[in-house]
Amino acid sequence: MQLLFHALERTEDIVQLHAGRLRHSGTDQLHVVIKPGAGVQLSMTLRQEGDRVHAEVWMHRGDLEFFQRHWRELQERCETRGIQLGDLQRHPDFQSHQQRHGYRPPTGEWADPLMAGAFAEFALAGSLTEPPSRRGPRPARHRGWETWA
Repeated sequence: MQLLFHALERTEDIVQLHAGRLRHSGTDQLHVVIKPGAGVQLSMTLRQEGDRVHAEVWMHRGDLEFFQRHWRELQERCETRGIQLGDLQRHPDFQSHQQRHGYRPPTGEWADPLMAGAFAEFALAGSLTEPPSRRGPRPARHRGWETWA
């Protein structure tokens, strides 16, 4: 159950992340697939309309009943940030890992939702919402320790 709450929290973070990217991209629509953890896979279509972002969300895999029970609260939190999060919809190819496959949480470093989320952010860093003309070499950024002598 704890993993599902982490996945729900992570979903909120990812929705806000992509809404921010959409706002700064200059485009009016973005479609992404996210995996916030606990066997959950969602797809989202975000649309920029004025200063608001509207998001349609479909569940492909995961515990649909759990997410639907907590979805209204997630919608309210997103609303305070200018994101109108639509009702959670069941995708036509929906699969419930808990019911069909006896879902077992992953072990190792990917079991940590923050680690999994950090990987997702790294994998998505910057390129999805930028028009191809603005993509290109980025200046090197050094994080952490630097060595020189």
